[in-house]
Amino acid sequence: MDTFYRLLGAARERIGWVLSGLAIAAIVAIILVRESRDVPPPASSALTVTTATLANVEVNRSITANGSIHAWQEIIVGPEVGGYRVAAVHVDVGDRVKRGQELVRLRDDLLTADLSSRRANLQQAEAALETAAAALRRAEALSKSGVLSQSDLDQLRSEEVAARARVEVAKADLEAAELRLRYTRVTAPDDGVISARNVAVGQVAQVGTEMLRIVRQGRLEWRAEIPESRLRDIKIGQDVVLTTADGATLKGK
Repeated sequence: MDTFYRLLGAARERIGWVLSGLAIAAIVAIILVRESRDVPPPASSALTVTTATLANVEVNRSITANGSIHAWQEIIVGPEVGGYRVAAVHVDVGDRVKRGQELVRLRDDLLTADLSSRRANLQQAEAALETAAAALRRAEALSKSGVLSQSDLDQLRSEEVAARARVEVAKADLEAAELRLRYTRVTAPDDGVISARNVAVGQVAQVGTEMLRIVRQGRLEWRAEIPESRLRDIKIGQDVVLTTADGATLKGK
């Protein structure tokens, strides 16, 4: 009997605990329901749309490249006669020159004397030609009367031809002497800027040696190294801004 009452008491205690748990759970549920009713519903999100009119716009693109500056064309100036000393140098590096301007002068004493000698030789040859021509004319007149033989007439004709040839040779020698004398004036073949000087007064000029260099028409070119993938973007006439090593800015096309 005592055991029965002990079991009954234990059962009542367990039932009490279960009922207490259920009561607590019910209270918590009621609180959550009330809190959920107090929380306002989330606001619906609004979508803002902005309209714009499409238009074509040019976008400037640039290509960065490295390169070096070279002369467009460089003229090497040297003497056309050799063996004569330099008498005067009229220009220096950086000077602008014009076509035909005298740059260097060589001593022309010997060439002037040679020119005078060539002129005298021509006059002598022309005098000999006049003599031979006159003799031939007289011989031709006498040959009609039979006084002069045919062989003598042929001899005089041959002498006249030889005298005429000596005149032509003397003329050619004179022209060559005049040309050599003119070559003692070293002139600029075109407009430009002196970029190098390798001549000094007193040195003996030799044919083929470099005296001066001229940047033809003063024109320089920047030779850029463009990546192969950007070559199609390069067009004739595009503007180029070049920044040199010292920070100077140059504009070109």
